[in-house]
Amino acid sequence: MVLESSGRVNVTFESSSAQDVIDRFPDYLLDVLIVDQRLRGLSGVEVCEKLSAVKFAEGIDTRLLLTSPYGSSQLEYSALYAGASSIVSQEQGSLALIDSVLALGDRKRQYSMLEIRTLAAGNMPNVKRDHELESHLAEFEIRERSILQGIVNGRSVSQVAKAFDVASYRVRKLVEASLKSLQLVTLEQLQLRYLKAGLGDDV
Repeated sequence: MVLESSGRVNVTFESSSAQDVIDRFPDYLLDVLIVDQRLRGLSGVEVCEKLSAVKFAEGIDTRLLLTSPYGSSQLEYSALYAGASSIVSQEQGSLALIDSVLALGDRKRQYSMLEIRTLAAGNMPNVKRDHELESHLAEFEIRERSILQGIVNGRSVSQVAKAFDVASYRVRKLVEASLKSLQLVTLEQLQLRYLKAGLGDDV
């Protein structure tokens, strides 16, 4: 009701069943899918994880927004690691929900690298080697790894392209190749993988 009353968001379908959402997801061309943490059958974070697998397999670009009755840095960290692009709690109010849906629909990022680092610092388990990530990075030349590191560290595509004197599309292709190789669907997931492996500050 909140979304429809805004006059700025078109609601395509609703469901209270986690499995129903997962089953119906590929059949709709959605800009944003709102996943409530209290869905019947699975938690919202678990649903985001399963939907991210579908997104990867089907090449779907829908952004996932987790909603929750409460705010929690642990929940936020878990949601981002599962592939959500944002999380809004009821405590933040209806305006925050509408603004987040519109921003995600416009493909605007919701988190800076500083915010990602802060979440990771308080909720991430101990740094652990990520052999899959290391193997992937070993396939790149040093310059390519530095370009990717710039993106992971929070610089924009245009900033990195200018700094390394390369076309923006080459930077985007490098990021896309990394996400595909690691079976990730958001840049936030890639940033958290770097941080979890202790590679967040490498150059």
